[in-house]
Amino acid sequence: MPVTGTRIGVVWYRREDWDELMTLFPDADALDDSYDDWLANARNLMDEIAELGHIGEPVYLFPAEFRHWCAMRNRPMNAEARSEFASEFVRRKYRAQDE
Repeated sequence: MPVTGTRIGVVWYRREDWDELMTLFPDADALDDSYDDWLANARNLMDEIAELGHIGEPVYLFPAEFRHWCAMRNRPMNAEARSEFASEFVRRKYRAQDE
């Protein structure tokens, strides 16, 4: 069955990276208090995206890769940059598959 909804990149964290990432993000205080809380909320977000007819695609955010990505763009490692990182990843992934 062909995909009909928009693919939406959703920033995804690994448990083993959580503590390190929370030290990198200038807005970490706005995130969930624990990995488990974040994961429950992220799963709910994926369900909401699906209910709207779209496809949520987890985009893993690895500390070193994200640090480099932000440095190359002179961006703070905040929520806006994290969302842009996920969106850019999904665009590149599917553009390459369409070519």
